[in-house]
Amino acid sequence: MVERMEIVKRIPGGKTLKVEVELEKGIIKKVVFSGDFFAYPPEVFEELEESLRYTRIEEIEEKIRKYHGKIALLGLSLEDIISTLKELLELS
Repeated sequence: MVERMEIVKRIPGGKTLKVEVELEKGIIKKVVFSGDFFAYPPEVFEELEESLRYTRIEEIEEKIRKYHGKIALLGLSLEDIISTLKELLELS
C-alpha cells in the first residue's frame, strides 16, 4: 500500500518548502519539492527529484548530497531539503 505524506516547513529567512512523498515499504515511489524558492538550473532540480524515485529511506541523504555543487538554490539549501524530508519520513 502506498502511503502519501506531506510537510510544509518555514525555512529560516522566510522561505517555504513543501515536500510531498509517496512511500511504499520504506521505498520512495515519488517525491516533489515545491515552495517559494528558486533552483538553477531547474532541470537539475527535477533530476534530483527523479533520482529519489525507488530509493530506500536510508539512502536519501547520500543521494541528495551528490547534487552539492550541481545546483544553486536561492532561499534554502540542500541541508534544508534533507532535514525536512527526514522530518517527514520520521513521522511515518
